[in-house]
Amino acid sequence: MKIINWNISWLHDIDKKIIYLQKITEGQPFVIILQEVTEISYKKLNSVFSSSATVAYSLNYRKPGKFDTNSRKLGIAIIISKDIFITDISVLERTVFPERTLYVDAVWNNTPLKILGLHSITGCQHKKAKSIQFYSFAEAVDFFKPDIVGIDANEPKVDHYDIHKMLFYDNFDKGNGCKTFFETLSLYSLDDAFSKNYDTEKFIFGEALATSHKIGKTDKKVRYDFLFLNNEKFRNYSCRYEYEQAIQAGSDHASVIVTL
Repeated sequence: MKIINWNISWLHDIDKKIIYLQKITEGQPFVIILQEVTEISYKKLNSVFSSSATVAYSLNYRKPGKFDTNSRKLGIAIIISKDIFITDISVLERTVFPERTLYVDAVWNNTPLKILGLHSITGCQHKKAKSIQFYSFAEAVDFFKPDIVGIDANEPKVDHYDIHKMLFYDNFDKGNGCKTFFETLSLYSLDDAFSKNYDTEKFIFGEALATSHKIGKTDKKVRYDFLFLNNEKFRNYSCRYEYEQAIQAGSDHASVIVTL
């Protein structure tokens, strides 16, 4: 089974991104969580994957209104192979941008799977709203107790293999909103899939454990994209970041790929 989290970026055509996704999921059950999915991209994804998978899309549950700008038209898609059965789909109504969230209840081999896809707004544009958003994300984790969480967090400021030692951007609350979210994940047995088997001897404070994005003109390497897995259901797996391949496919973020 493959579990993938990827901010596909609204820029560039979706076709190369679809080819890339087909290549890395071929011949096995899969769960794909995508951020920055436009309506045009969703329609193409649904057209290509509909024979082998179910495609859930957040903007079908929180539709853009008359006065919404393009910033309210970037949704989340969760694509699940048809050997995994979806029983419910919703967005997080109590968060700042519900369309940047998607929650799916599913069943795989008679085992319930709760899947949560999230995309944080940026602090540079939204300031304290980003912190408020993370508190609502923490609330959702506390309520739904998901088994899989895929997120483009636009955080942390300083990466670490120990969540409790990560440093977060201020956002007018000294980073407490984001800190609360990450620590709530840990509280509910959700492991950072990459950090679980990370060689801590390689760690250099201030450097990202892996590159999932590069910031602006500085090209600062950061790890903003994560998969968290319930350690009571998922034990034996590998996790990797594919940056170069994902960039070549047309995104500006790495894909995060778990192989069970």
